[in-house]
Amino acid sequence: MCDPVSIARNHLLPLLAEAVNIIRQTPVEVKAMKKQLERIQDMIHEADRKASAEADNLKRDEIKEMMKELIEASFEMEDVLDEYIVCEQQLQSRDPGCVAFNPEEAANFIRPMITRVQVAYKIQRVNTRSREMKEKCQIHDSSEQGEGGPSSRGSQDPAVRNLREEAPLDIRETDVVGFDVPKVKLIGWLVKGREERTAISVVGMGGQGKTTLARKVFESSDVVKHFHCHAWITVSKSYTVEGLLRDMLQQFCKEKNEDPPQKISMMDPTSLKNAVKDYMRRGRYVIFFDDVWDTQFWDKIEYALINDTKGSRILITTRNKDVFLPFNRSCLVEMHNLQRLEENKSRELFYKKAFWSKFDGRCPEDLKDVSSEIVKKCDGLPLAIVTIGGILSTQDPNAIEWRKLCENLSLDSVTKILSLSYDDLPSYLKPCLLYFGMYPEDFIVESKRLIRQWVAEGFIKQQKEKTPEEVGKVYLKELIQRSLVQVSSFTIDGKVKNDQLALCGKSRRVSLATTSKAFWESIEGSHIRSLLFFINEELPECFVKRILAQCKLLKVLDFHNCPSFLKNIPEGCLNLLHLKYLSFRNWDVESLPESIVKLQNLETLDVRTSVIFLPRDIGRLRKLRHLLGTFECCDDGWEWNCGIGGLESLQTLSEVAMNSSQVALLKELGELRQLRELRLAFAELEVEEIDLLWYSINKMQHLEKLHLCANDGGFSDLHLISPPPTLQKLLLNGILKKLPEWISELANLVKLTLEWSNLTDDPLKSLKKLPNLLSLTMWSCYEGESMHFQDRDFQKLKLLRLQSMTSLKSIVIEKGALHSLRELELYRIPQLKAVPPGIQHLKNLEALSLTFMQRELVNNITTDGGKDHWIIKRVPSLNIYDLYQ
Repeated sequence: MCDPVSIARNHLLPLLAEAVNIIRQTPVEVKAMKKQLERIQDMIHEADRKASAEADNLKRDEIKEMMKELIEASFEMEDVLDEYIVCEQQLQSRDPGCVAFNPEEAANFIRPMITRVQVAYKIQRVNTRSREMKEKCQIHDSSEQGEGGPSSRGSQDPAVRNLREEAPLDIRETDVVGFDVPKVKLIGWLVKGREERTAISVVGMGGQGKTTLARKVFESSDVVKHFHCHAWITVSKSYTVEGLLRDMLQQFCKEKNEDPPQKISMMDPTSLKNAVKDYMRRGRYVIFFDDVWDTQFWDKIEYALINDTKGSRILITTRNKDVFLPFNRSCLVEMHNLQRLEENKSRELFYKKAFWSKFDGRCPEDLKDVSSEIVKKCDGLPLAIVTIGGILSTQDPNAIEWRKLCENLSLDSVTKILSLSYDDLPSYLKPCLLYFGMYPEDFIVESKRLIRQWVAEGFIKQQKEKTPEEVGKVYLKELIQRSLVQVSSFTIDGKVKNDQLALCGKSRRVSLATTSKAFWESIEGSHIRSLLFFINEELPECFVKRILAQCKLLKVLDFHNCPSFLKNIPEGCLNLLHLKYLSFRNWDVESLPESIVKLQNLETLDVRTSVIFLPRDIGRLRKLRHLLGTFECCDDGWEWNCGIGGLESLQTLSEVAMNSSQVALLKELGELRQLRELRLAFAELEVEEIDLLWYSINKMQHLEKLHLCANDGGFSDLHLISPPPTLQKLLLNGILKKLPEWISELANLVKLTLEWSNLTDDPLKSLKKLPNLLSLTMWSCYEGESMHFQDRDFQKLKLLRLQSMTSLKSIVIEKGALHSLRELELYRIPQLKAVPPGIQHLKNLEALSLTFMQRELVNNITTDGGKDHWIIKRVPSLNIYDLYQ
């Protein structure tokens, strides 16, 4: 028989020694791999640039193939580095003290050690492969030196082939020309003629500007004031009727300043239909359905729309005339076929886009000929004109270079134009643009949400004296300027496939719109870094558990608005140690588990739902930058220290609800020196505690947005000795003894909201000193009888809301005041019997809204014979809602 000791000495000990040695070498290998990964990523960017500039299709394909190998290598390196980090963190969390005495503990200690050895071997193997790959690519690159150069950029890259054609149209930035006649025609169909419900369609090929024209019609003053209910619904190819009805209901509620029904995400189709119809019964409605593809669309949606005789209208945009045929069965119909732009209109649009930042939108003489040739190749498609104009607006106005581009420009389809847009992007913008593909077609993307996900993915390059979020805003602005993002509400039209995903076949970023088992089995979850849910059905707990068990290296996990009856954060989330972005917005999460602090890399935590208690050790999340929700830091009335002052990287804290005896919390707030946004609601605070709050806020010198709500009714004096110089948005909700003097010193303030202030002195005397104020809302904040806007007051103000002023009897606007005002809202001012004189001087006023105002006032301005009708005659849009008798 073999001696066990000899076996151990001759076989096991050498293996153990080898394992120990490789583990010791691993940190060196990891450091080398990180440097190697940076070099390979630089090579990918360089190869991408060369592929974009390569005229020879064969050579371009060779470069793309090389890129594929580089990307696969970089993905493998990222995976093994992430595995190493997880392995090390798990090992550090274990206590080996009792290994010798407890077999079960010994096994629990040995298992991660074995995993550690496996990862170490994998690191060595991947490092060797990456070095070979780098050498191979360098040999290929040296053989290409001196070749290539500027060439055709009309590539058909699959990464951009799936951008929908109308994506780059920016209706706010670019005033698309050639729509005057069809706009008048469509508005006439909408507001004039028959009382029967009428359906109107705008039909045209991709790139003709159907959406742009429809949006201009939708926002016209004639349409806005003619209908009582308005909704703009974008219909994707993968739409659900329930999703459309939820969107419609939310828009109706927002228009009426009403809160949407609770649990709207969980309402069944019948409840949704009844709620929508309740709004439609209030008056004449108009619904715009943009981008309809389904020929059975009307059969699916008609049951939810009232067939009245009040002159209600439905307008759709589509590329397929057959989509409109079913409307004939139950509606009067009108159809407009959109035509291509005439040459002179095309040229006008191109000049606006290409020369908007130079030459005052006029074409220089030396560029007129080449510009005309480029316009001809666009063949009257606004999309093509806007896209190419956007690209050229970022280039030097060099006639020779423009002609080279024109000669190589073959616009067989709009797809090639979009490919041109993509290829022309700098490398740092490409992944940002492609990330839009994570969102469903026609989804309205919140800019903050998007930028935070870019940061989590590592797309943002660090810049001195700027936060990653600030750099992300610059990136987004660049995409907007290139007409690749629609500015209004950041609407993204299209499904973009990730370039790296298309090249290497590994899914790194996945959007889920189904709980299909077959779909998930087709994806290898171990490679996924971002996972976004867009599921309208209830999310099964077992499905969530299975996904989280597979996707262990996630960085972004977004359950935003995903219907679920889960009351707690799924346990599997707490094992995702690489997670940087986690959102359960609009879930019914009741609490944050203590173990949330395991997520040491977390940067954004979004649990905006009901009130949630913060765990005691939340301050251990040192990398947390954005904490979003409604949080309380007390338990059963007893104060305890949650350690929030330890969140040294925190930029957003929105919002914290404080009750009495919160001295510890107030002190900790002063440690959050990096805060950009703070929202606090408090009640029953003692004077000493209020003073402590102001003392803490005085330390926040980077603060940009501050919301303070005094739930017990009022503030004591606001002692901001050194108010944040960067403050841009301020909301104060609560009784004030007087308007704080420091407010008038806020040179960068652009938005101010005062609610329930009950001021007796006219606040305008102080507020008119604010040099950059754009928006002013005053809700029940002034008890005086008159407000007087004097000449030269509020020169930059664009939006003014005066609401719930029960004592206010007169508003006077002198000529020269409110020079830039675009929108004026008057809400529930019962003593005001006459429209403010001076409105006729507001040359830039676009909309006047009156809600719960005296019927006498309204009658005097709406009737041609009314004594005050002349005052508002020039205002394009007059909106009147619910009157006092």
